[in-house]
Amino acid sequence: MSWFPSWSSIVGAIVVSVMIIMNDVVSDLNDETRMAQLGYLTAAAYASIWAIPALPSVVLAWTLRNERPLTDNRDRPITYSQERLTMTTNPALSEGVSANTNDDPNTSRRRGRPIFIILLAVALITGLVTVIVASRNDQASNSEASQGLVWESIDGGLEEARLTVPVDHDQPDGETLDLRVLKRPADDPEQRIGSLLVNPGGPGFGAEIMVVGAEDFFDAGLLERFDIVGMDPRGTGGSTPAIDCIDDYDDLTAATDITPQDDAARQTQIELAADLAKSCIERTGNAIAHMTTASTARDLDSLRRSLGEERISFFGTSYGCELGAAWVTLFPRTVRAAVLDGCADPISDPIESARQQIAGFQASLEEFFALCLEIGTDCPIPHNGDPTDAFRELWSRAADGGIPGIPGRPAVNESVLQTAAIMAMYSEDLWPTLADAITLGLEGDGSVLQQLADAYSQRREDGTWGNELEALTVIECMDATSRPSDDEYAALATELASIAPLIHPAGSFSAPVCNSLPLSADDPIEITGAGAPALIVIGNTGDPATPFASTEKMAAALESAVLVAVESLSHGGYGINECINDTVHRYLIDQLVPEPGTRC
Repeated sequence: MSWFPSWSSIVGAIVVSVMIIMNDVVSDLNDETRMAQLGYLTAAAYASIWAIPALPSVVLAWTLRNERPLTDNRDRPITYSQERLTMTTNPALSEGVSANTNDDPNTSRRRGRPIFIILLAVALITGLVTVIVASRNDQASNSEASQGLVWESIDGGLEEARLTVPVDHDQPDGETLDLRVLKRPADDPEQRIGSLLVNPGGPGFGAEIMVVGAEDFFDAGLLERFDIVGMDPRGTGGSTPAIDCIDDYDDLTAATDITPQDDAARQTQIELAADLAKSCIERTGNAIAHMTTASTARDLDSLRRSLGEERISFFGTSYGCELGAAWVTLFPRTVRAAVLDGCADPISDPIESARQQIAGFQASLEEFFALCLEIGTDCPIPHNGDPTDAFRELWSRAADGGIPGIPGRPAVNESVLQTAAIMAMYSEDLWPTLADAITLGLEGDGSVLQQLADAYSQRREDGTWGNELEALTVIECMDATSRPSDDEYAALATELASIAPLIHPAGSFSAPVCNSLPLSADDPIEITGAGAPALIVIGNTGDPATPFASTEKMAAALESAVLVAVESLSHGGYGINECINDTVHRYLIDQLVPEPGTRC
């Protein structure tokens, strides 16, 4: 995750985590060929990117695996396919990038990657970090009577139920929350092992993406043996009350100034953040102080008991890793197996988390521009030997009046550009989109950048937005173990400009939303996993959002964890290659633990 967020950062960093759904679009191409398609895969990324962060119309289209074409203001068809999102500006390419790659139903269906991971990035620019520390071990407490779930059939062969949990688990007879639970029943009931609890990341996202899109995420073998069960964490998705702070992101984005030039301008940003926090408090209510990972981990145990399973399996990616680690620590004897993919450092403070993450995004962006230079004229970004000059020029234009975007909408400013760049670093498959967006932006067309930002902020087709970003902000703030002072923020901003000048330029300013929110009512959890069976922790060697070093620290904190490294520059390892897929499948199905040092 990262340090505490300024809303503006959030509007830029969160984008990151979005949907990397179109993994297969270019996964089989070599570097040169992949970059050569830069102009063609633009839309694929648009939708996929933002689909993940908050289930915008883009995401839902994919999630429901309902193929439906849209058209952006440049008349480019954007197609959402059940296997991945693909868009092409070249009719010839659409034939070579077919969505129907899964002709054999027995082959691995998980072609896309854990998209949700995205939001972690938000931490980066945003400034939040869910460092989980300090704790107590609630071994499968029976303070709340186990309740059965009443399932109702819904579209797609899924089932839905509601789980009632206390706002404060220390007061089981007090006020309650209503959580939505979705289930995809196992394909082979006779061979069913049990339930696989899943969390797609965020925080802020509900379970819908991963449950509705289970066939795109998980292998057929897992779907045969497990019920895929997802709970919308408190404050998210279909759970109530929902975290709510704002209605119109256009107004917020237009008012956001990442590089204010004087004290008056900086004060305006501080007031903007304070107003946002006040709105979150008023709209969400008293439960806001319990919108924490610690409480959600206890909600997971309530769900386990309601499912009637003594021990249960878990799969979490990105923030889902942090949630899973907290759950494993609190309820180790209830764990059958747990896969934690793409993890943040569980012990770093907000300042250190910011350093770790922004360094990761800077490194990935440098790799992106190096590849552009390497393939020469196949890279569409205009440059005279250094494509980063083109990016800096684009940034200058965004800062100086903005770049015209979608008609009737605010111009593309620094916040939107920052969001687009970070977002694309979540997956190499999105690099072509970023190259195309930069090229068009320099031509005076910021529509591609705007669409990426819309996807990030979960703008729906009807012009409204989801609450994913608000939820992320509040949960991150509630989880934080400390809140840096204004002086510490100022010093950090200067330091980050030297660490990541491409995405955090000199003069950047972050007004903390967290400092205007109430303190958390829950004690944080010191991650240990003591008493749990063997766990798998997955880390990508070039992960920009949760750097490999951070995942190593999570694995070290969990006493029974085995770290599996995946050679990739993307965020989230499961789905990258057959090696990691097979490793996860053998572990979840047969409980075969990989050897220490396994590398895929």
